[in-house]
Amino acid sequence: MTAERVSSDARQLETYGSPRTLGESGEVLVEIGAHSHKIGQDASSWHPGALAVIDPRTGKSQLIRAAEDVDRDMHTSDPAFDDEHVVWIDFTEGYKPRLPGWTLYAANRKTGHVTTVARADRDDGIASLTLNNGWVYWTRQRANPVTGKPPINVVYGKKLDSPERTAIIADDAAWPVAAGDWLYYLGDGEHPNNPEYAIYRKSLTTGATTLIHRGSRDRPHGQVGGLVAYGDMVVWVEGRDAGHDNPGDTVYVYAGDRKIAQIEAPEENLGSFSIGPTAVGFRDGSYAPASNYLLDLRTGCLHNLGDAPGLAEVMLAGRTIMWATSDGKEPHARQLWHYGTLR
Repeated sequence: MTAERVSSDARQLETYGSPRTLGESGEVLVEIGAHSHKIGQDASSWHPGALAVIDPRTGKSQLIRAAEDVDRDMHTSDPAFDDEHVVWIDFTEGYKPRLPGWTLYAANRKTGHVTTVARADRDDGIASLTLNNGWVYWTRQRANPVTGKPPINVVYGKKLDSPERTAIIADDAAWPVAAGDWLYYLGDGEHPNNPEYAIYRKSLTTGATTLIHRGSRDRPHGQVGGLVAYGDMVVWVEGRDAGHDNPGDTVYVYAGDRKIAQIEAPEENLGSFSIGPTAVGFRDGSYAPASNYLLDLRTGCLHNLGDAPGLAEVMLAGRTIMWATSDGKEPHARQLWHYGTLR
């Protein structure tokens, strides 16, 4: 499927930063100046960059965080944004006593004010930051109230720009993704030893929780992840490594509690999942050919947007799409980002 067939305005996205995430408005959050620095024969250090929101259609940009405002030993992960806020996590790898394990920040795009939403002195399982309707949700571990049991993952939520306290949204849960009136999450079930998993959705208006799907982790060879959502639809993947009798990935797409699509990828590792109102995007994680894929939920057709060995990535937000190809200049190939609108 060529760029022209995605939309007549699809074009290569030339930015001065590395795209991190895409917004429904068509804006892109980029990290500017992030780079690795060699510190030894076989070691290197990653230096974070500035965060900015750009509009590829107009060239306008808004600086969210300057590079000098973050410690060089921190990494930035899970950024998300909308018209009002930008949220992200800065974390450390390894033990650095002078720095916190991670910090969750929120920036108000109208005032420029940056606040600390949550912080931990160690890496305690924070993952899958999600932003929706002025709320930010995240996961962290806390001690199990049952003596001798492993820590449990808990989903927390905080209304931004509000004096309201942080709330516990779901116990024994991970990978929250919020969309519209719903919060979807993975039910851990005494993580990490439960051989089964469950996908739930919680109404953000009534608080009612519904079981969508129950499946098998098939440990030690199985894993579950990649949750993404759009309104009433949610996507996730069951992965089985090479030691499994049936290695590969199974991707599920649900609308409400009804399965509307399933993708089987034998012996493959899929990732970079995203979803819009009419399509699901993802990549083949293997190095060759490492393709970008788009599943049209209206027709059931699976389209290949192009190969990018080691560099493939797909982003969907509403009807805006971005995907990465390679410039082909081995051994140091560069990502070429393409930007368009789904019909």
